[in-house]
Amino acid sequence: MQSRAIKHVSLILFFALLLPIVGGELLQVYLPYKFIDLAMHSLFESIGGFIAISLSAFLYYRSIATPQLYRKYIWVIMALSTMGTFDLFHAALSPGNNFVWFHSIAAFSGGFFFSLIWLSRIQKLFISKFFVQVTILITLSICLYSIISPQNIPIMLSQDGTFSPAAKILNLGGGLLFIISTLFFVKQYKESQDKQELLFVGHTLLFGIAGLLFNASILFDAGWWFWHILRLTAYMFAQYFIINVFLYEVRAHKQAQIELKRSNINLHEKVAIALNKQQAQQNIDAKYARMNSLSAMISLLCNQWRKPLTSMKVRLNKTLEKDQNSQVLLDINKDIQGMERLIEEFSKLHQRAKNEDMQSLRDALEAAIEIISPLLEKNSIDIKTTYHCLSRLKYYNNSLTEVFLYLFQYLSQKPINPKVLNAKIELNISERINTHQTISIIENFSISNEDELFNQLIDNSNPISLAKELLKTECNARLLIQNTMTGSKFIIDLGDLPSN
Repeated sequence: MQSRAIKHVSLILFFALLLPIVGGELLQVYLPYKFIDLAMHSLFESIGGFIAISLSAFLYYRSIATPQLYRKYIWVIMALSTMGTFDLFHAALSPGNNFVWFHSIAAFSGGFFFSLIWLSRIQKLFISKFFVQVTILITLSICLYSIISPQNIPIMLSQDGTFSPAAKILNLGGGLLFIISTLFFVKQYKESQDKQELLFVGHTLLFGIAGLLFNASILFDAGWWFWHILRLTAYMFAQYFIINVFLYEVRAHKQAQIELKRSNINLHEKVAIALNKQQAQQNIDAKYARMNSLSAMISLLCNQWRKPLTSMKVRLNKTLEKDQNSQVLLDINKDIQGMERLIEEFSKLHQRAKNEDMQSLRDALEAAIEIISPLLEKNSIDIKTTYHCLSRLKYYNNSLTEVFLYLFQYLSQKPINPKVLNAKIELNISERINTHQTISIIENFSISNEDELFNQLIDNSNPISLAKELLKTECNARLLIQNTMTGSKFIIDLGDLPSN
């Protein structure tokens, strides 16, 4: 990365330093002519001035809310605003003393404020938010004073039409100060690798070279036009910076909108799932209430049946004491014992409904399907369930519904293969007493690979990982995942679990 930064800086130095100097000298030697075109000159300076002011305004409103950013860019803002203002006044004037004065003060003020950017490294330096406003007011005051009282302006042109020492000092000083600021941006780029810093390297270096070439030029000669082109190029660097940052923020805004839209969709889906889950829970609660009522009624009936049987058993025992060899009495006693066992089994048939923390496999699966079905329908995914068992004889922890929900939610969010015409999820439930209980969930519409499925398992925030952990901790079960020719297959092995 460091060598890459050095390479970029070297290219900038070559094109923005060596070529302009050599080009300026060659023009002085081979094109010793003057080309007077005030309209073109005004166009160059106006474009540069408007770019400088627009960039300063852009940076001001972009950095005013961020102290760290404002601490750095305030010097760039003041440099561009003063330089742009002076350049616009310079563009509006005819050749003369004020004409050169406005350009010279623009070059010097721009270099001066740009060089102050080194102060941004002093963290404790106080920088008021009113510095920019005060600087602009001072700049406008200088412009108005120069126009109202031109006789009080330093002499910028000598009698022979060459630039005066004062003009040369202002431009030379401005050029050197620009180069000092260039060193700051070079250092920043080497540290951050931010291409915006590289743009400012080219921007300040071109202004610096233009200031140095000023002293070797005369009004409207080839060298004079050459450093005007350099200044315009420097302003184009600034314009590119604006466009680049603007496009970046537009892309970031669009991406944020996409993320927001995606979040809203996910939020709507989560709300829909939550509402469906609440409705399903209410249905389950109502079912448990009915089952508890039925259990209470069965318990009452069993108690009513036990009373006459108990009375019959007492009388039969007394009779057997008198006639223990009566086969008829022994058969009656055997029938009574059988009826007692039958009543006991009958009373236990719905006893499990009293425990609301348990549910049958069918109840768990149907509750999950009821909750997730709107989301599956929205994504045009069919679901088919096949039972190869008596699915209500065993009862499991209520978290089994959560497991199914996690798996269905994961499948509903997977992109559907465009080649699949009928996306569907098939569930096969095999549950037998005293053997392994297995639920296989097969989908035919996703494009998965082993690495992706493995990553889903190790990602703790992923629905598959959550389902696996829930099965392990709450149901003493395991989750297996396999790739198929058309999608993926999930196998829930509930093992030799007791029926509770």
